[in-house]
Amino acid sequence: MAGDMNKLDALKIALSGSFVRRSLFVSAVVGTILNVINQGGAVMAGQGFEFVKGALTFSVPFCVSTYASWSTISERGIDNSANAASELNEPER
Repeated sequence: MAGDMNKLDALKIALSGSFVRRSLFVSAVVGTILNVINQGGAVMAGQGFEFVKGALTFSVPFCVSTYASWSTISERGIDNSANAASELNEPER
């Protein structure tokens, strides 16, 4: 692939700034929906919330979103988070 860069450098970029904020937002939205689907009935029936399952349910969308950022950055060969945000059409905050 023409834009390949060091995978570790791409991971450092994906774990910084606006990419982490986006992954946290995705995790909050998707994780909440999945927790309501998976545990809503048990909570409503008074059986309580299973915190380990809840934590895993939030961590999966975070990991998926971070992986998507990492793979895109590594393929395109973007060299820093400011360039990554502009090249991926994401506003830098």
